[in-house]
Amino acid sequence: MNAYFFQQDFYATRYNCSAYSQEEWQSFGKKKPFLGACFIMIGVVTQVIYVPFLFGMMQKKFRDMSCYKIMFYLGILDVGNIVGGTLITGYLTWHGAVFCSHPGLIYFAGCFGVASWCAACLTCVLLAFNRCVDFARSDLSDTMFGGYKTWIWLLLPTVYFLAVSFYEMPVIYNSEFVAWFYDPFIGVPIHYDYDYSNTTHAINNIAVIFILCAENAFLCHNIFKLSGHLSSSIKRKRQVTNWMGRKIPAFHCESPFCLEYCA
Repeated sequence: MNAYFFQQDFYATRYNCSAYSQEEWQSFGKKKPFLGACFIMIGVVTQVIYVPFLFGMMQKKFRDMSCYKIMFYLGILDVGNIVGGTLITGYLTWHGAVFCSHPGLIYFAGCFGVASWCAACLTCVLLAFNRCVDFARSDLSDTMFGGYKTWIWLLLPTVYFLAVSFYEMPVIYNSEFVAWFYDPFIGVPIHYDYDYSNTTHAINNIAVIFILCAENAFLCHNIFKLSGHLSSSIKRKRQVTNWMGRKIPAFHCESPFCLEYCA
């Protein structure tokens, strides 16, 4: 977003839509109302299911636990990602959008989409780290994450979100391919010799794979090592909490692996 607001020459050269008229730009897209409606419907249903869980995590018995604070924060990011990945994508697919047919919406949605994804990855790393510390050294966990300290930790993904949204290249939607790319003119008979790559995004996706795998391996090792020394009731509670703490980052780990493999 920094380019849009403060580097207008940079934005005007790399996202220049003067080569064609609006009607011609629209012709490069492909309207897919049925697919767009499916995206929107999936997004609405997912939000209806998802949002009540966020309210549930804010009950006092959960709110006092650091891992639920982190999961709540991650849930907020996921709600934003669902809006971009289904509702906005559905609208753009329905109308056959390319960048120059909806430049403002696509640009800002792309900025927030990349930033939300990167922040969610860092939040997953933080969640897995929280679970590792809690299981290995519960006394240290309270020192590091007790009370308001968890919210201080969550400043890290917040700053990351702001930095990526302002200073990195956004993804741009193209209805012809029903996908988001960094090149705003992909599939269009026009060529600008500019670099649209996002190095931060690539490093983020590779790093989160290795970090989350290491954290989950450490956590699983400690769970198996300590499980024989806990009472059945405590064991069940910790198993549920740590299952959530493992699975949520694990699911996020699969996506960057697929993205980097396909790239």
